Amino acid sequence: MKKSNTAVKCLLLALSVLTAAQVLTGCAPKTTAQSQSGSSSQQADTVQITDDVGRKVTIPAPSKLKKVYYTSPLGMLFVYSLDPSKMAGTAMKFSDAQLKYLPDATKSLPYMGAMDGGGKLNLEALVSSGTQLIISANENITNTTASDADTLQQQLNIPVLVLNSDMTKIANSYTLLGKIFGEQQKAKELSDYCKSVFTNVVDKVNKILDSKRVKVYYAEQANGLSTEPTSSSHAAALKYAGALNVAAVDAKAGSGFSPVSLEQVISWDPQVIISWSDSSGGAFSSIRQNKDWAGISAVKNSKVYAMPNTPFSWLDRPPSINRFLGIQWVANLLYPDVYKVDIVQVTQKFYHLFYHVDLSTADVKALLKDSVPQ
Repeated sequence: MKKSNTAVKCLLLALSVLTAAQVLTGCAPKTTAQSQSGSSSQQADTVQITDDVGRKVTIPAPSKLKKVYYTSPLGMLFVYSLDPSKMAGTAMKFSDAQLKYLPDATKSLPYMGAMDGGGKLNLEALVSSGTQLIISANENITNTTASDADTLQQQLNIPVLVLNSDMTKIANSYTLLGKIFGEQQKAKELSDYCKSVFTNVVDKVNKILDSKRVKVYYAEQANGLSTEPTSSSHAAALKYAGALNVAAVDAKAGSGFSPVSLEQVISWDPQVIISWSDSSGGAFSSIRQNKDWAGISAVKNSKVYAMPNTPFSWLDRPPSINRFLGIQWVANLLYPDVYKVDIVQVTQKFYHLFYHVDLSTADVKALLKDSVPQ
């Protein structure tokens, strides 16, 4: 019995010690876990992103990122299409015609300038707006792109992220921006659309023989005697849509607008002319009515078309995500038997996905009144 009592006492003592140890362990500060948790919480305020020129940029985490601005309308369209609620302002001044196609929240945003075309940012307004990130979208990445972004970042003390806005890179840029915004699902939808449309259009028009390609002249500005050669980013949509761009001139740096003479246009004798519309300050009506243009095949055959431009031009200005609608319009306009689509439905889908507006059939037909064969 004594042996048995001693054994019981020992067992009870052991259990007591074990229980006390468990209690003490449970009550003790979880130094490692709390430290790691605190570190994670601190790190969650910011993330490091590698941009499209290889710069490592520390930016607010998706949950903390509320206001984004851009160095030009190119970047603005990226942000607007993915999440307009993050727009800190606008990089272009909208006309009443453009405002008609924009959500109400966008209409009240302040214009804070842009660096394209020799313009400037309103630095004071930008800093006071609470902007947390600046997007610098670039079609032509050069040796100075990274250093220019670094300079602006240091000047404003706001992180600057470079995105590649080349048409072949835009889908990837959406993926990166979706990660930054925490909008991966929407970004995937837009990225997939761009990849699908680009591949579909290019694959179809690439089967057209060079001898069957339609000669096109792109008429810019009030007299129609500024244009963009194939090498210009402003003519990329024409190139990918299979147009044979007749402009045998050098691309003009900056905003483009290579000057040409009427004699040159006459000698090129384009089969189709795509012009800025009258409402955007273009030469659409004057080209069709001016006797000096009358001998050109496009004019003789009533194949002068106005480029749709609301809320943004379909081909360029800015040469951004809007071009994925433009290449479909041009491919269908030039090669309706090769690229067979209902351009009304194409337009409705694009405006819904990228511009956040729903257009009726009547809306689209009014938009395309001078832009398709009648």
